[in-house]
Amino acid sequence: MMRLHAIRPTFLASILLRARTVCFGALAVSCSVVLTSCRVTDGPSDNANPTGQPVVVVSLPIVGLITEPLLPEGMTWTALLPSGGSPHAFEPSPSHGVLLDQSPVLIAVHPHLDGWAMRLTPGPVILLESEQDHAGHDRGEENGHIWMDPVHVRAILPELGDALCRQVPETCHGMDTRVARFSDTLGALDRELLDLFRESGFSNSRPPLLTALPFIHPLLDRYDVSYAGPIQRVPGDMVAPSELAELLDIARDLAARALVSQKSMMSSSMEQIASDAGLNLVLLEPTGHGFDTYTEFIRYAAREINAAR
Repeated sequence: MMRLHAIRPTFLASILLRARTVCFGALAVSCSVVLTSCRVTDGPSDNANPTGQPVVVVSLPIVGLITEPLLPEGMTWTALLPSGGSPHAFEPSPSHGVLLDQSPVLIAVHPHLDGWAMRLTPGPVILLESEQDHAGHDRGEENGHIWMDPVHVRAILPELGDALCRQVPETCHGMDTRVARFSDTLGALDRELLDLFRESGFSNSRPPLLTALPFIHPLLDRYDVSYAGPIQRVPGDMVAPSELAELLDIARDLAARALVSQKSMMSSSMEQIASDAGLNLVLLEPTGHGFDTYTEFIRYAAREINAAR
């Protein structure tokens, strides 16, 4: 469930979507309409929207992709995380704080994942996941990548819409219609993915995937794709050698064919593990960079998993 915080002076702020602007330092990515393709332009962003609407700051591009369909025409969003960056290691600059000062609210995921953004602002923050929900994900392991489960994202849309309306009144008109429309889109996506995995014969009886990091687990759990892992609970935190040997034994005994890892966090050691185990590498970027819509992002990840099996 989503929780709206009245943030202390150590937290972050900002969100807005549709004709979208994503700032990566000196890089700005602009989209002219909701769920349309982007064009990339060089140059700094002043967080200004030519329509006069407020511009919302989000911690990660994927948060913007989820929020965008709920924004009225003319509103834009800006993401703090740069292309190729990881939310686990990103260090924001003072200019990001200035960006947040101009936004009515920040939308983030959870303090364990993107708390660096929340520490930049004294303003209101909308979190997509509460402490209670966070504790229940990923077999009890800490995993804030709740957006990898489209069914979960669909479930939080009404609360996200309500929270946006409270913090950004300009979003209120037509919000129920936009929430319903995006909910229908995600319902259709869920049915599409169920068919995809069913036609492929995926089940827990099939050979598992080996996962390098837990970001992909919510998607795999939702569609009953078996897996062993992760090799790293967070980037750089490798499991003990004995646990790694056990995971590789499982992968070998059950004829696993692929290792799923995060593109921006790939290392020579992970490449060596895949090579030694005879596993194909499936590289995904969970932060949403390079995608125009949330459905496009999830569909791509599912198809890559499908092809790997």
